[in-house]
Amino acid sequence: MINVFWLSLLLAGGELPSEAVTPLEFYTEIGSISTSRDELGPVGARMGVISILLGDTKLTDVSRAIGSGSVMQQGDAGDALRYLCYTLKGNGTSERLWLTSSELGGGEYINGLTLIAIKATPDTDRCPSIDRSTWVVTLDNGMTIGMDQDSLIQKLGEPSKRAGNFMAYRYYTVRVQKGVKYDADGRLNLHIAEGKLDGFSVDHTETN
Repeated sequence: MINVFWLSLLLAGGELPSEAVTPLEFYTEIGSISTSRDELGPVGARMGVISILLGDTKLTDVSRAIGSGSVMQQGDAGDALRYLCYTLKGNGTSERLWLTSSELGGGEYINGLTLIAIKATPDTDRCPSIDRSTWVVTLDNGMTIGMDQDSLIQKLGEPSKRAGNFMAYRYYTVRVQKGVKYDADGRLNLHIAEGKLDGFSVDHTETN
């Protein structure tokens, strides 16, 4: 479900759209990735005091802990995506966060996270404002908005694919938990503007 307007804007190297309120799937514009790293990619994040483990934390766990936010849905059947949206504001900066659950997450368990830096934008009931200093978002590999590109590559290595202002990392490995083998498949997608990270998405699924 790619919004064609945002697609043309992003491929032209434009800014990430501040007014987007439904999940911005900018990572899909990168296309398929033929190679993957034989390792486990990011599987979670910290959001203030909340620990989010992809595939394990529920959308309602987060909304309950924050005390605001309603689970919404776009699409239907196999394309259905349920999500929470928040606008993080503070210290003169704003970010928009989507926590998503696809069919593989049962529409209940978070298996995707997207965070983008945005310009100041009016409050919206669909993406309620919360204090950024309280709910700052950091991936479990220490990555967060504002990191410079050189530091990212030093931390993550060379990307699996580049496309315009995007860098993408694909991960695939097999891990064993309690004697059961799981295929762990993940993807980390970054958007760079003026040499710094201004948007990223991560998704992770495990199947056996």
